[in-house]
Amino acid sequence: GEVIGEAKGPGIEPYLGLRYPAWDIPTQVRQIMLRAPFRVIKDIHAEHSALIQHPDACPLDMTLSHLRGVSPIYVEYLTNMGVRATMNISLIVHGQLWGMFAFHHYRPRHLTPDERSICELFGQLVSMMLQKEIEQSKLNRRQKSQSTLVALKDDGNGLGPVIAEMSHALMEITESDGLCLFYEGEYRNYGLTPSTDLTSRLVDYSPDEIIAIESLQSLSGISTSDIELGPTAGALIVRLQDDATLFFFRNEVVHSIRWAGGTEKELTHGPNGPRLSPRGSFAEYKESVSGRCAPWKEEDIAAASNVCRRLWKAMQVDTREQSKALERQKQYQDLLIAELNHRVRNTLALVRSIARQTKASSGSLEQYVELLESRIAALSAAHDLVGGNGLQWAQVHDLLMAELKPFQVSRSNVEIDGPNLSVRADMAPILALLFHELVSNSVKHGALSIRGRQLKVHWYDDADGISIDWVETLEAEVQEPDTRGFGLALIERALPYECNGRSKILFQGNQLKIQFWLPADAINRSNEPSPSAKEKPVRSMATPLDLSDEIASALIVEDNLVLAMEVEQLLLELGVESVETVPNLELAKSAIDRTTYDCAVMDINLGSETSFDITTRLRGTETRVVLASGYDSKFDLPESLWDIPRIVKPINKVDLFDAISRASKAD
Repeated sequence: GEVIGEAKGPGIEPYLGLRYPAWDIPTQVRQIMLRAPFRVIKDIHAEHSALIQHPDACPLDMTLSHLRGVSPIYVEYLTNMGVRATMNISLIVHGQLWGMFAFHHYRPRHLTPDERSICELFGQLVSMMLQKEIEQSKLNRRQKSQSTLVALKDDGNGLGPVIAEMSHALMEITESDGLCLFYEGEYRNYGLTPSTDLTSRLVDYSPDEIIAIESLQSLSGISTSDIELGPTAGALIVRLQDDATLFFFRNEVVHSIRWAGGTEKELTHGPNGPRLSPRGSFAEYKESVSGRCAPWKEEDIAAASNVCRRLWKAMQVDTREQSKALERQKQYQDLLIAELNHRVRNTLALVRSIARQTKASSGSLEQYVELLESRIAALSAAHDLVGGNGLQWAQVHDLLMAELKPFQVSRSNVEIDGPNLSVRADMAPILALLFHELVSNSVKHGALSIRGRQLKVHWYDDADGISIDWVETLEAEVQEPDTRGFGLALIERALPYECNGRSKILFQGNQLKIQFWLPADAINRSNEPSPSAKEKPVRSMATPLDLSDEIASALIVEDNLVLAMEVEQLLLELGVESVETVPNLELAKSAIDRTTYDCAVMDINLGSETSFDITTRLRGTETRVVLASGYDSKFDLPESLWDIPRIVKPINKVDLFDAISRASKAD
């Protein structure tokens, strides 16, 4: 593991860029970190209390207990680092431990339940953002691979000419430097490859369909000392059939690793007998690594697997090979389903955390539901702004406008001004929550309510960072509240806690002034012109959300019943008289064959099929078409359909109204 980000106090030894050996975190500890992603130890030298239990009782599982004792080995490890208190937050992606935040303190440090809840929520948010970024990267890579494989066809001349024509493209999608095809006893080489002597020894190396090798020099069972490797260091072996194998080769990458102390293990004798002791020093030392290629990623192996399946189809292999391919495809689909299940569990955990925080500040069930829905929507908007297009920064202007738009605020009493600034991806969710609390409170009680006059939001460079001024002017004097609810506490504490920022709330006559300050490392400046509030206009509160004069009937194509029912309810609330829902393309085609609809809301992904064909068909009719998707990008949409309005799930009434209003119909 490598330290890829760091924040520390003055005089503290830096660890940024240092590597730690895998056995620093044993396998059983990794399993605990998956079950209990949040762990805080206020004092590693705190006195332990023995458990009292009946002699016949089973051992007590304390994995999920925040008060469980600290392992003596771990105490010794932290002592060697000079650490007294620690907190770990696991980052879990697709059910695996992707990384962690390790917080160290050099004195005992106690965290309140509120602080622990915020930290736990922070870890869940970062894990979700990481997972979405990784999924987005994989999908983009998969689309690029698929576009290449479409051209991979057997024209009747055999496998050799097909590979020869597509060799450069195949090396590109697997990010390899050389390619070799062993077919019918012959070797055909393209790009940078080792000698045929090595390739011949690798032909029968493994019975597996695909095997990834990062170091051919250290390959067990095959002697490479007498073989000329050239620049080659690693290989990806893809077995097509008994007499056909593809080899993708990568060149050597020599690099230096900065270790956090020596990685050797020391055996010592103590009161419990011989045992391995943790390292006593964490001083940096460097090690040069050679004879290895860049690691083969999951995306590389998936691309190679797709090549294998495509060639099977092109070559029309026998039924036995086809059955194997179908079985592997089923295993791949099962893996995707497992990943989806984990993603749903993460989402539910996040919703639960927000729900608990919202409960304390709600006076009624109706208010609780309203606050919960709006806060989840605010996080969703920030998530889309950061992850929807693979970006690592979110514009302050976009975060603000995303919160103003659902409240249909009039532009006449809103003034927004500031340079083109963005905040880090990790800051986007918390800033979105702050803007949400400010806007929702302003609509209910402040400048955006019926007794308000004007709202001014201005951000500018200030003291090696940026300041954001939120000023509301009301008709009457502003009264400071007697109690601090969740929203006000979030406004006052979030930025100081999350990024060493500052927050100040001032009640001055008929004005409410809120000042935020963010440090320079939390922001990014762009030379592009700053968007103004007029570029993303929001609807006046006088504009009714009513489609009854234009839309009488609507068709919903959505494979999830709960989501279909939600969109159906929204359309009925917008004044649509008749709404029909169908779960797949077959029923959708039957519906439009017998009925003409004024509007159609089409989910892009319908299980194993897409709605592109029927969407194209409806474009030439009187039906207004709106597309719905869980991703805020165009990577999965044909260019011919980019002009069709698109809404991102979860769908709200305002966005649905806007999309239908913007949808065009045939002249």
